[in-house]
Amino acid sequence: MDTSTEPGGADRAPFVGRARELDFLEGLLRRRAGGPGGPPAVGVTGEPGIGKTRLLTEFALRARRRGATVLCGRAADDAPHGTPFHAFADAVADLDPGDRAASPALAVLAELVEPPPAPGAADPHVRHDEPAHRGGKRHGPEALAAAEEAAAAVGTADGWWATQTRCLLGYAVPIGADPHRVREVLVRAGGDPDLSRIQPSLRPGYLELLSGAALATGDLAEGERIARLALAEAEPLGLPVQLGAARRAWGQVLARRGEPAAAAAAFTEAARDSARRGAVLREAHSLLLAAPCTRAAGDGPRAAAQWRRGRRLAAQGGARMLLELADRSGPVPPEAAAGGRLAVLTPREREISALVAEGLTNQAVADRLCLSPRTVESHVARVYRKTGVETRAALASLVVRDGVGGSQSLRG
Repeated sequence: MDTSTEPGGADRAPFVGRARELDFLEGLLRRRAGGPGGPPAVGVTGEPGIGKTRLLTEFALRARRRGATVLCGRAADDAPHGTPFHAFADAVADLDPGDRAASPALAVLAELVEPPPAPGAADPHVRHDEPAHRGGKRHGPEALAAAEEAAAAVGTADGWWATQTRCLLGYAVPIGADPHRVREVLVRAGGDPDLSRIQPSLRPGYLELLSGAALATGDLAEGERIARLALAEAEPLGLPVQLGAARRAWGQVLARRGEPAAAAAAFTEAARDSARRGAVLREAHSLLLAAPCTRAAGDGPRAAAQWRRGRRLAAQGGARMLLELADRSGPVPPEAAAGGRLAVLTPREREISALVAEGLTNQAVADRLCLSPRTVESHVARVYRKTGVETRAALASLVVRDGVGGSQSLRG
C-alpha cells in the first residue's frame, strides 16, 4: 500500500483517454469535498485491458494535487469473502484502528453506489475489445500512418499504455502484405517471441496475430507453436474473448494443415466464445473463417448459415475489413455442396485448378493461358478460400477425387 508516492514521474506519458470518466470522478471528489453530497465509494469495473488502472492513476494524481490523501492497494481477484475489495478494505482499516473516520466508506464497500460510466462508454459505437476489424474514419494507409505516429509518440516509455500502443501498431500493418513487419512490431513490443512483456489477460489476442503472421510467411511450425501457447494461456484465464482468439489461432493452423473439419470446429467454438461476451465483430470474424472450412468438410447448409450470419454481423458493426473478407469468400449456397467442393468455382478457377493438379507452377499456368502470374496467383488464392484447401497438393487431390466438370475442354 502506498500513501505518499505520486504516480508516474517527469517522463510519464500524457493522459490521452477516458476524459469523460475522469471528469465524472473529479466531480464526485468535488462534491465530497464540499460536504456529504457524493457517494462514499465508487466502483470502476470492466474486463482487463480497457484502461481502468490508467484512469485511476490519473485520478489519484489529480486528487493529490487537490490535497486529498490517496491510498493505493490491490483487491483480491478470487473474492474469497464475497467482495473482491475485501483485502483492500482490511488494509485501510488496519492503518489506524483508533481512527473510525474511514468507517462510513468501509461500510459501503460491499454495496457500491453511483458507478461512473464504464470505460469506453464515451462512444457507444466503439468496442474497445475489438480493435482489429472496424473500419472507422481511418483505414488502410491512413490508419497505418496514425498508428505509427502513436507508436512514435510514446517514444521509449515503458508503461502499460506504451506497450499497448506499440502492439496495436501490429493490427494496422496489413498482415497479408507485410507479415514480417507485423511479427517484428509485436516481438519488439512484447519483449520476446512469446510476448512475455504483455499483460497475461491480453496476451492470447496478440498471440493470435503473431501466429497469423508466422503462417503468412509460410512458417507453419512457428505458427503452431504460438497458437498452442495462446491456448495454454487463454484456458486458465476464463475470459471468453481471449479464449476465442486462441481458438481462432488454432483453427488457422488446422486449416493450414489441411484439416478443415477440425478447423471448422475451432472457429465455431471461437464464435460461441465471442457471442458469450457480446463481441459481435469477433463472432463475425470467427464465423467467416469457419464457413469455408465447414463447406470443405462437406456441410454446405451449415457453411451457408455461418457465412450469412457472419456477414450480417459485420455489416451491422460497420466492419469494412470483415465485409471484404465475406465478399472475397462469397456466399455459400447450400446447393453448391451437392456438386462437390469444386462446384463453387468459376469456369476459369476450375480451369486453373486442373492445371495446378497437373503439377504446373503459377508461371507455367500463366504461360499456358496467356495470363499474368499475378492474375494466376489471385485465382489460386480464391480457389483455396472457396474449397478450404491450403496447399497445391491438397487441391490436386481434390481435383482427382471430385473432377472439374467441363473445364477440360477449356484447356484445348
